[in-house]
Amino acid sequence: MTTELTVERLRSLLQYDRETGEFTWTAACSLAAWSGRKAGCTTPLGYVAISVDGRSYRAHRLAWMHVYGAWPKGVIDHIDHNRANNALANLRDVSVVGNNQNVIEPLRRNRSGVLGVSKKRSKWRATIGIDGRSVHIGTFDSQEEAHAAYLAAKRAHHDGNVL
Repeated sequence: MTTELTVERLRSLLQYDRETGEFTWTAACSLAAWSGRKAGCTTPLGYVAISVDGRSYRAHRLAWMHVYGAWPKGVIDHIDHNRANNALANLRDVSVVGNNQNVIEPLRRNRSGVLGVSKKRSKWRATIGIDGRSVHIGTFDSQEEAHAAYLAAKRAHHDGNVL
């Protein structure tokens, strides 16, 4: 049975630098983790992961717990989109919807190559997600016009999370 990591256990093993976002071991707990050594490794997705008591944790979630004494209520968003930047000023606890509003690149399935824009016959269509619904912004003659309309809607509806 694996026990849940407590803030006391976390703080006894790791020191967190709020400015750099880096963790260092304060106690030796394995051959790979000794006092003073930088903790964690970068995953294939670009996140920093740290193993504590045989369980892997994302460093941004550990940073939140280390500072605030509790696990985040939602997901931790990297404001600057750099998944390895775990400086406290770059992290925010948001809902999944709030995190998705911070997307800056189109999904792989987007064939237009531009966020919020798709081809509709000979025109370009702009859409945005608002409150879990896909909202049609308009149909435009150029991809650039459609993208500009998407960005305007994003500014108006997504709390300033604009490219």
